[in-house]
Amino acid sequence: MDTYFCHKCGAKRDILSGNINIFNPTGNIYELDKYFKHYNKPNTSDLVSIFDSSGNERYRNYVVNTLASGCIEEDIFGRINIIWVAGRRTGFMYKNGQLQGDTDAVKVVLHTDPNKIHAFPTGSANLSKKRCLMCGNDIVY
Repeated sequence: MDTYFCHKCGAKRDILSGNINIFNPTGNIYELDKYFKHYNKPNTSDLVSIFDSSGNERYRNYVVNTLASGCIEEDIFGRINIIWVAGRRTGFMYKNGQLQGDTDAVKVVLHTDPNKIHAFPTGSANLSKKRCLMCGNDIVY
């Protein structure tokens, strides 16, 4: 089961520290591949989300906002993800190439790895039901 921490408690646990690199799409092939994956309509059977607008600055802002104020999700494998609820549409979710609906949040994964950090749009519906493991406050206020 995934566990969640509010931004304040995540900072206290030093989860948000590390070698944070703000996306540079010309930096390496991995980042460039993830950038294109989340900006182009998918043609695979996978569940894929894409951002509603493109551009380096917009993407960079999504990463910065998520790292600056998002909540922390620790998945069952111990991976740390940071999720920011934007309060507006961030993109769209596709399954089997078919539109499934809007997204209203951004998830940043691998935030401590300067060669693999990347973001993608996601939904906040399940997140609004979570509480911080440390302080017990609601994750989404």
